[in-house]
Amino acid sequence: MKKKVDWQSLRGDISGASVTAVITIPLVVAYGLIAFAPLGSGFASRAAFIGLLSAFFTCFAASLLGSTPILITTPTAALTLMMSSIVGYLAASPLLLDIPSRETVILGLMSLSVLTAAMVQFLFSAFRLGNLVKYVPYPVMAGFMNGIAVLLILKQIRPFLGVDPKTPLLQIVLRPQAIEPLTFLVGLFTLAAIFFSARWFRRIPGLFVGLISGTTLYYGIFFLFDPTRIGSTIGQIDFRITGPLVSRGIFHQIGGLDLASLIPTLFFAGILVGLVGSMETLFTAVMADDLTGSLHNNNRELLAQGIGNTVSGFFGCLPGAGSIPETLANYHAGGQTRFSSVFTSFLIILLTGLFAPFIGLIPLAVFAGLVLAIGFEMVDRWSVHLLRQLPKTTRLRRNILGNLAVALVVTIIMVSINLIVAVGIGIIIASTLFISKMGKSVIRREYLGNQLRSKKIRNQEHSEILERLSRNIVVFELQGPIFFGSGDHLVKKILESMKDARYCILDMKRVNEIDSTGAKSIGRACRTLRRENKDLFLSYLYEEGSLREFLTLMGFEKELGADHIFPDTDAALEKAENELLQSEVLLCPSSELDLCRLDIFQVLPPDEIQSLADCLVRREYQRGETVISNLELTRDLFFMTQGSVSIRIPLREGNHKKRLATYPAGTVFGEMAFLDGEPRSAEVICDEKSVIYVLPFEKFESLSKEKPELGLKLIRKVAIELCRRLRTTSLETAFLEEH
Repeated sequence: MKKKVDWQSLRGDISGASVTAVITIPLVVAYGLIAFAPLGSGFASRAAFIGLLSAFFTCFAASLLGSTPILITTPTAALTLMMSSIVGYLAASPLLLDIPSRETVILGLMSLSVLTAAMVQFLFSAFRLGNLVKYVPYPVMAGFMNGIAVLLILKQIRPFLGVDPKTPLLQIVLRPQAIEPLTFLVGLFTLAAIFFSARWFRRIPGLFVGLISGTTLYYGIFFLFDPTRIGSTIGQIDFRITGPLVSRGIFHQIGGLDLASLIPTLFFAGILVGLVGSMETLFTAVMADDLTGSLHNNNRELLAQGIGNTVSGFFGCLPGAGSIPETLANYHAGGQTRFSSVFTSFLIILLTGLFAPFIGLIPLAVFAGLVLAIGFEMVDRWSVHLLRQLPKTTRLRRNILGNLAVALVVTIIMVSINLIVAVGIGIIIASTLFISKMGKSVIRREYLGNQLRSKKIRNQEHSEILERLSRNIVVFELQGPIFFGSGDHLVKKILESMKDARYCILDMKRVNEIDSTGAKSIGRACRTLRRENKDLFLSYLYEEGSLREFLTLMGFEKELGADHIFPDTDAALEKAENELLQSEVLLCPSSELDLCRLDIFQVLPPDEIQSLADCLVRREYQRGETVISNLELTRDLFFMTQGSVSIRIPLREGNHKKRLATYPAGTVFGEMAFLDGEPRSAEVICDEKSVIYVLPFEKFESLSKEKPELGLKLIRKVAIELCRRLRTTSLETAFLEEH
């Protein structure tokens, strides 16, 4: 059965491609002029065609293989400025001043940087490193964006004002009479048409409105006034497709030249071009996902970009990356599938072939207005927002100033030194900030044993002892990776907090990674504490977990001891509390308590205790045996005289059960159903061999009728016990909320 053609989608793709191609052509022509400006005005006509050809190669290859349907790949402002720096570096090299076919040789050497950028993207894709872009701090990216915006604006001031390209900017300020008023008027009219077009022509891209408006004004002035006072146009576009690797003789032309001093710089520049191009592409892909609801594949996207840049580099063209303006134009004009990108690439070549003479007639002042509009749009809105917020806040001023300082440093370096140098320094700043951030404390929260107790319910005597002694327990909740940047700080904090404590518990629940240095740091803390007769416990290290496997491999588990590793922090707290109690009172878990020693019976006279005892049923349970089932409809009350039981609730996911509390000998449980008559809310399981006395609710009712005062006393004691536990829970909840 033949698949029906989705004509609506196809029409949308053709519409999106048409609009995108129309606004892309003038932009990539302008980018070509900017990239090859160091080669002089004589190269302008060829530079314009290289810009167009670059858009075709990169857009076509990336659209076929990429994972984001509507993404448009073309030369971008950032990459264009970087390539302009590379071309300028080669044009200024004394080695290339007097050689034959100088421009072709420069294109060939430039292509080495483009191919290096493609190799970087291939490696990123092969080793699945696409997510690394997430680790570039936004202040660094904001600095890049602002620097690019400033450089674009500075590079277009001269053609915008109609002054000689070699005129220093300071001289323009000191001698404003050098400005050509009519040229300036054309550029300004173009810029105004772009920004005000949204009010008048909502469905037509502002760049296209500016292009038509500025060009129309230019030729109106051209025929009415002196054409020599209105600036020049590109001229006839030079249709010359350079051979692969711009070669066919390039190596013969540079034979005998010592280019060893150029290659390292070109290679390093190519790496930075690859990194910046990858970041631009992935940011654009994320934006496209938000528009379409799709989900791109980072590694596939970088592979497609690498292939597109390889083709572009072989033909001596500019590198490309995902472009936000063109991608937005494609989407808003109806583009839905990857065919819109394919159509865009072919339309660029088709329109170039059909209208090349007209493209060559577009004034340079109009191109300057288009690029200035892009430059103003590229100013980072986040930076502007922070500047506006700075006078309004005092508490966060230091944080805001720190972010702005990083962005400003990157911007200043880009403008005053070199864009490629700025990218390199920006990456160093990003790495430094990342390591600095990761090197900060991995301690999410620190608390003492008297602030959060284990879920084991204690009798009154033991609770009072723990209230006094549990400050000897210090718990550190850790998060993030423990590695060379954070391990040393953790050890210092542990030893500092353990000066007056006996037990240290490291909660590893939120630790996602640990390296050898981090493991050795914890081992050093363990040995130091052991010398002081103190203990270190680790929690949330599961038998099958990768963290425990790594620590075992490093020999840490053997050094610490398996009895010091627990499945959760609650179990570690219980262990530490038991040892503290053992140091104060003799815990005899194997002996059965007399009923009179239970807290709930201690204030009752012997005759009332005996009356209650006559109603109790003694039962023995083995480890793992169920005492109460979840949702059970009974109202019996239970008194522990030997062993311990745990209250557990089933979790929705999997077969796991969460422990709510553990009741040792001397305590009472089952109070809630006893008082309100509702079904049991959890199950009770024996942790060890236990002896439990059960008060059937029917016997309690009979006892209350015979001795109502005793019944009220029992209810009051049960209520007081519940209140004591609820008060402890309230204090713990308040602590958790505050920390």
